[in-house]
Amino acid sequence: MTVPTHIKWFVEEQGIQLKNNIPINCYLIDYRDDDTVLDEWALHIRRNYIDDMQLLEDAEINEMSVEEYLSKRVIPQKKDYFGPTSRSADIGEIIVSDLLEFVYGFSVPRYKMKNRSGKCNSQQGTDVIGYKYYHADHSKSDKDELIATEVKATLTLEDYSSISKAIKDSAKDEHRLARSIDYCRKRLRELGQTQESKEITRFLFKPDMDYKLIFAAAGISSKKDVDSEIELDAKDDGLEIRNLVKCFFMETHTIRKCKNDFSTIFDLWVEGKTPFEMNTITANDMNDIDDVCSKQISYELSFFIGNIRDLLADSTGLFKDELEEQLSLMQKKVKYGVPTLTALSICEKVFYDRLLAVRITYLLGDSDISEDEIVTRLKQRREDVELLLNDYPEFFWKRIISVLY
Repeated sequence: MTVPTHIKWFVEEQGIQLKNNIPINCYLIDYRDDDTVLDEWALHIRRNYIDDMQLLEDAEINEMSVEEYLSKRVIPQKKDYFGPTSRSADIGEIIVSDLLEFVYGFSVPRYKMKNRSGKCNSQQGTDVIGYKYYHADHSKSDKDELIATEVKATLTLEDYSSISKAIKDSAKDEHRLARSIDYCRKRLRELGQTQESKEITRFLFKPDMDYKLIFAAAGISSKKDVDSEIELDAKDDGLEIRNLVKCFFMETHTIRKCKNDFSTIFDLWVEGKTPFEMNTITANDMNDIDDVCSKQISYELSFFIGNIRDLLADSTGLFKDELEEQLSLMQKKVKYGVPTLTALSICEKVFYDRLLAVRITYLLGDSDISEDEIVTRLKQRREDVELLLNDYPEFFWKRIISVLY
């Protein structure tokens, strides 16, 4: 295995731990002004998207230069819809894949960014999968290892929020992981990587021959100096209560469409995903998905949460106020289909377009902006917001002008 030259810039920082004495592996990208290494690294990143021969062939067929084809068809650009978000997610997954492969010795399939339906359409499922066979001949052993890693990157923020988010989202059940592994197997086969496809197939059948399963979380931040003891944001995001409310709704209401995938669609709706992404994950008809989201989730389920709040108003209890606050925030997120306070503030204070609200949130680089602060923060990034809205209907432009001026 040839180790890329940029890996020497991945420097482990010793003695880093979470505040509750849990040690974590921390790496600093200690890069240098070395054109040779930077050029090789850029080529390595590009090959995660498209192989050399395919790039030349595709550029020629589309009558474009290589640079033009990469920019227009392959690599997410800053000006693209969801471009900054996709770029951040992609580079985070590439860095973690490099760590797992070249530092920790896992085999890491590179398939998620290749031949995407759109250059900014990130594939769903486990972010990075890596595996190790204990035996050199790849015969099965209960000492084989599979690592499933959730990756979060906040490349414009100097905090630890990416670690908190990655830890929260790394708790996947094995059924969902199996779907990710099977998708990985099929994609590798489609890409002609038949050997890797065969190797990953072994990890589909854990009951037949056990192996070591590791769920990992990786957070990437632009923070320059890392504290030796990291205190993560311990604020409860209401996930447990959200799941309880969702289950209660499903038990007490008739799910008219997408019954088997209602829970997944609900989660994706609140995470700000598009109907296309929901279709990719669940294979349900997009019209049915849109119907479920707009009627049963955005309307009926948010109304259901309102009923719970009404009952809570007449009760007493030690955590009543905290629960009411969480339910209030949850009801709004369910209504609008957005994952953060910032996106919610945009929907309530500026305009309601859930996908645009999510995109502006990434532009602002802060997911916790209140309604009272959102206009001020938008004014601070006025030029960037205006540039972002160039590709949108005139309504959004007029609305943002009325707010910012």
